[in-house]
Amino acid sequence: MPGVVDFPKAHKPVIKLKGNTPESSRLTGGKFDTEIQISARDYTIEKIITANTRSVAQKADKLMSEIHYGMYGGIAMQVLYAFCGIGTGLLSITGFILWYNEK
Repeated sequence: MPGVVDFPKAHKPVIKLKGNTPESSRLTGGKFDTEIQISARDYTIEKIITANTRSVAQKADKLMSEIHYGMYGGIAMQVLYAFCGIGTGLLSITGFILWYNEK
């Protein structure tokens, strides 16, 4: 099931189709764990990458980037990430104001 199309860049003329297969798992490769790379010049398939062909390090890297960018989980998890991110900033600002008023 396709989900994302990455259009070619000037330095690398490759079209990337990213999506999921019935065997896809968030724990073994994250969202859109299957990728088909197509040459933008002649539209031939250059490479097919699945969760099974990725190394453990590549799977971990993909999972960490999903967690970092807040793409892991559904909308509830993304809202929780947003509140935690805003809360951290607010704690820093209010802590500075409290410290400055005491000084």
